[in-house]
Formats: sequence, C-alpha cells, structure tokens
Amino acid sequence: MQRKIIYKSLIITFLILTMGPHQALAGCSATEQCQGMGLDPNTICTPLNETACRSNSCCMWFPDLNPPTGWMSTDNSIESTNISTTGENNGPKLKIPELEITLPGLLFSDENKIQSITEGDKTFFYVPWIGEYINWLYNYSIGIIALLALLAIIIGGFYWIIAGGNASRVSEAKSWISAAISGLVLALTSYLLLFTINSNLVKLPPIKMMAIKTIPLEYEIPSEWQTPDAPISGTSTHGVPLYYQCSEYAKSIHYPTKNGKCADSTLCSSGCGVLATFMAINKSTKTKDLREFTQEAINYGARETFNGKECNGSTASGLIKLAQSYGLDSNYVNNNNTANEISNYLDRGCVVVISVGFDDKHSNCKFTNGGHFIVLTGWRDRSKQIVDVNDPFGDRSYPGRGDKTWLSLKDWGGCRLSQKFYVCEK
Repeated sequence: MQRKIIYKSLIITFLILTMGPHQALAGCSATEQCQGMGLDPNTICTPLNETACRSNSCCMWFPDLNPPTGWMSTDNSIESTNISTTGENNGPKLKIPELEITLPGLLFSDENKIQSITEGDKTFFYVPWIGEYINWLYNYSIGIIALLALLAIIIGGFYWIIAGGNASRVSEAKSWISAAISGLVLALTSYLLLFTINSNLVKLPPIKMMAIKTIPLEYEIPSEWQTPDAPISGTSTHGVPLYYQCSEYAKSIHYPTKNGKCADSTLCSSGCGVLATFMAINKSTKTKDLREFTQEAINYGARETFNGKECNGSTASGLIKLAQSYGLDSNYVNNNNTANEISNYLDRGCVVVISVGFDDKHSNCKFTNGGHFIVLTGWRDRSKQIVDVNDPFGDRSYPGRGDKTWLSLKDWGGCRLSQKFYVCEK
C-alpha cells in the first residue's frame, strides 16, 4: 500500500511536468514569405515545434498561439500591404537583447523576423523578446518547483519506508508528500488562475512599440552656405552682443564631441548653439575667450551626436549647464505655452535662445535649411509680438524668406521649434 502511494505520487509529478501549461503559451504562425508555396499558410507553420518553426524562413515563433492583430486576415491570407520584417523597410533596425548571464534554454526570436507594421506615417514593431523572457522565467521556475517537490516526495517516501509502522512517523511522511503535491499543483494551476483573471496575463503577446524618428536638432552648414568674409561681431541689440560663427577666428575653432567624434567640425559648420549661448551669457557677465568657451561647452556635453554617425550640432541640456556655471539662472522654456513663457522672460530682461528648424511642414523657415540656434534679445514693438534676433550665422537671407533680424511669436518665422531655454541674471 505504501509503495503504491509513492508510485502514484511520482507518476502524477511526471505527468504534471510533461504537460505543464507552458505548452499553451507558444505557437508558430505564417508570415508573408509563405505566399506562393501552393499551400495554406496555416498548414505550413502551425504543426511545427519551436525549433522547426525558427528554422523555417517563412514562419515566425510567437509566445502565444495567436499572432498579433493584423498579422493575418480573416480569410487566412497574408496581409503584405502594410506589414514587413525589419529587413524589408527603411525603419530602425532592432537588435536581440544581450544578457549579462547566459540563461539555459532561452532563445530569442531572430531580429530579422521581427514583424513591423506601418500605420500612416508611423511604424510599429511587434517585439516578442520580453514575453519570451518572462515565459522562460515562468517555465524555469516551474521546473525548479517541480524538482523541489519531487525531492520532498522522495524524502516523504523514505520516511514512510523507515517508519516501521510508527503512526507518527507515517503521518509525518504523508505530510511531506501531500504538501509537496499540493504546492506543485498550486504553482501549476496559477496559470489557470491568471487566465481566469485576465487572459492577457498569460498570453504574453509581442509588445507593440512605435519607432521614434530622430529629428536633428541642428545640422552641419554646407560649405557653400558658409559666409566667406563674415565679421567677428556686429551691432548689439538690447545689450546682447552679436558674434558670428563663420568669422575667420570662429572657423579656426574645432567643435568635436566630448568623446572626440566629429573632430573636423568647426564653429562655422556646427557651432551656432555655442555662439548663441556665448551672446546670451555676455549680456550679463564676461565669459572666457571663445576658444576656451567652446571647450567648456564640450566639457558640459553641449556637443551631441545621433546614432553614433551624424554630427548634429548642440543640445540645450549642455548649454544650460554652461550658462549656470557662470552663475546665471538658466533652464528650459515651458512647452505648454511657449509664446507666453518667452514673453515673460523677455519682460524680465532675460535672453531666450531657441532652435528653429526646416522640414516638410516648415519649408519656408527664413533662418535655415535644416536646424539653427538664434538669440531672442528683446521686444522690437510695443505690442510685444515682434522680437529682435541675433543670428550667429549673420544677416544672409535665404531667397524670398525675409529679414533674419526679427521674429514674430505668432508664426516663428515659418520655422518649427525644438529646443528653447532662457538665460537671466539671478
């Protein structure tokens, strides 16, 4: 009798381990690459296990049996009009996570098979890696629990065998076995419990993530646009001195990143942010020489690169820190009501530095063909709608785009706004 109970316990444990709920968490689905094979896509991929699915170029392994919405149409045909893999579009490339510790049995989906979908001008990716990681963690935990339960059952069986008919020892052995089986069943039935509460808690579908497009904050001024004979400085407005980024002296000052990238860039090609901040600070206090000031800007992280490839000028975060290092009050302008915020700072006698930009929706920006920092020095009119501007690139106007010495807070000179910060005396 005692042996039958022990054998039954071992058989139950084995069945639970081999028929765990994790089998319901995975599935193989067809992609658009299955078209033209002469078979129903479902018959190609659905019967495959994980290893066979991953090795089949037309199939993709998903953490749950149901692929993301939009993967297949209702008639089981593949929708290929707006869905692709990362290797077939011009969007950003995804990279398989690299774990610090190798986890046995954890195999992430191939990044080249990650599904993407385009909705209007937005691109979304269905990233399965987090779901795969959590699924592995659950399965691995169940395995550990099962081994501990099996060990407890063995211990209980051993106590039962050596009990010699002692009622108290038999009772203790039974408690070991019953507790182990109860704990194991409870752990495994947690799947059913979570599924009852919310099926999404156990399906672990791929996460839909939107690809964010990089908008350059500033761009390198082409050599043909660089003023060949720009003066060092111009007439100040509202006490803000005017300095030009393409003077012979500024052209001689290199403007690399803190880690040495973009070493060939100069203030003329990329330093409008530095010159704009240089002007703003010099209204209230005296800075170091422009060459030393540029190095300070680099040290504070004002020079930035995107994706490790492009040299896109300056970022406000570093320029703000630079202004603060001179004992001035400086911070970002609130984005909620930009015009009113800038008006308030100008009323206080502060200087406002903004980055204006050129794009498809702002193709008539009068300050730039890309991105550019300018300085708002003070009011030009009594109605407080027109602001005087110090432009570090000079007064050269782009054809038919207007005067660069002023800016209307109503239309921002036809430009888009990105970075904005103020510099005030404390």
